[in-house]
Amino acid sequence: MGLLASIPRLDERADRLAAIDGVLPDMTSPPIGCRFAALCPFVIEECRGAPPPVVELGGAAGRAACSRR
Repeated sequence: MGLLASIPRLDERADRLAAIDGVLPDMTSPPIGCRFAALCPFVIEECRGAPPPVVELGGAAGRAACSRR
């Protein structure tokens, strides 16, 4: 699903990578809310209104930003 499905796998042969539906935002004038809202299948109205909160995941996982934690 989404970005994870687009990662090539070494143990499977594929002629094409999985596509992500949606349109990339213009980053010279980024959207007010989440920059991935136009690409996300789980988008809610809150995603379009304000930048999502950043959450520390700990360890090597780093951090994430999503209103749908």
